[in-house]
Amino acid sequence: MENKETFNSIANEYEKYRPTYPNEMYNDIFDYSNLNREDKILEIGCGTGQAT
Repeated sequence: MENKETFNSIANEYEKYRPTYPNEMYNDIFDYSNLNREDKILEIGCGTGQAT
């Protein structure tokens, strides 16, 4: 398996054991970005999308 595909094989374990972010962080993001909760965003980072 190539390194670029490694995360795909462990994504479920990563999500299971990784702590979640506190609600206050999400509130800060919405306040700072001037987004509404019904707005759509596109995540372009790596990972499982836990913070977006």
